[in-house]
Amino acid sequence: MRTSAALVVAAVLLLVAPALHAEPGTAKPPRPVHWGIGVGGFGAVTGPADYGPAAELELYPGGRFGRYGVRAEYRGFDNFDAGMVCVGLTFEAGASRPTLQLALHADVGFTYSDTKPVAAAGVQWQLWLSPPFGISLDSGGYLIIDGTDSRLALASAITVRIAR
Repeated sequence: MRTSAALVVAAVLLLVAPALHAEPGTAKPPRPVHWGIGVGGFGAVTGPADYGPAAELELYPGGRFGRYGVRAEYRGFDNFDAGMVCVGLTFEAGASRPTLQLALHADVGFTYSDTKPVAAAGVQWQLWLSPPFGISLDSGGYLIIDGTDSRLALASAITVRIAR
């Protein structure tokens, strides 16, 4: 019984000690709002198209959402007649603002020519050349779900961006 009480006291001290030791005024300030818009093109290794236009938009609301944000993307297949649109969540995995950002994303969407569902995941690098202008490389996998005819598209997009 004494061992259990000692373990409970030790656990409470481990949880409370950092708060007791913190100096006043050392709390991290809330993260600011960050957004980005990019247009360009993509190339694919597999999938329904070898290349096409691309556009991306993301918003990191900051504050209590921390490094999490939302995003939307468009990929056109060879032209603007067929393609896919996805929305999803993004996580800023690393940043050296205002120069470099690395983000991971997971998306869902559909192909708008034949309305097939799409599930996607990828990684996005953003490099600011002269803030707010920069470039981005976004690589990912896009699973176009069509029963037994499902296809995996592996693609990378390069976009010119405006971001804040």
